[in-house]
Amino acid sequence: MKELNWVKELNEAYKKNILLKEENMTPLPLWASRVDMSNPRHRAAKDIHNAWMQRNPRGDWNKHQHVPYEDLSDEEQEKDGVHVDTIMDISKGIIADSPEDHRHLSADAFGAKAHEAWRKGFDSEGTGKARMKKVSDGSEVNINVPWEELHPEWKKENYEAGLAAYDAMSKHFKEDRSAEDYRD
Repeated sequence: MKELNWVKELNEAYKKNILLKEENMTPLPLWASRVDMSNPRHRAAKDIHNAWMQRNPRGDWNKHQHVPYEDLSDEEQEKDGVHVDTIMDISKGIIADSPEDHRHLSADAFGAKAHEAWRKGFDSEGTGKARMKKVSDGSEVNINVPWEELHPEWKKENYEAGLAAYDAMSKHFKEDRSAEDYRD
């Protein structure tokens, strides 16, 4: 393999799927060049990911996700893309008195949908098994309950994810287009 100049030839190398083998270099994943930042779905997904990183400090449990969007695995990028698709679908069905009310109602509906998806994964047979979590007053609450019954402290993450998705959608999409128009 020919030796590459890191600054001038890196992007071209990845387009050709050439691996850099030099010491002291950490190449980007080969698929990173496929991220088309001219595509509003990717831009919105990147904003969603960046908002997630701000809400979730880096730890051992999430270090593989606490990287720039372009360095995420295909699976993790697609999760952020699904957030774009979901908020677009949800927001179309929300009627509100003001744009701010629309934003909050859409985020709440997004949070509810995300929570119900988690519940199906946690208790796929619907047995009602408890998942106890602590809240700020030291007590424990069951989070395997419908969204409407969920303690506000445990609604926060999914609601904030909905706000981030809504804001990214509003920033990157025209009202007459859908995320499906921009899928790869």
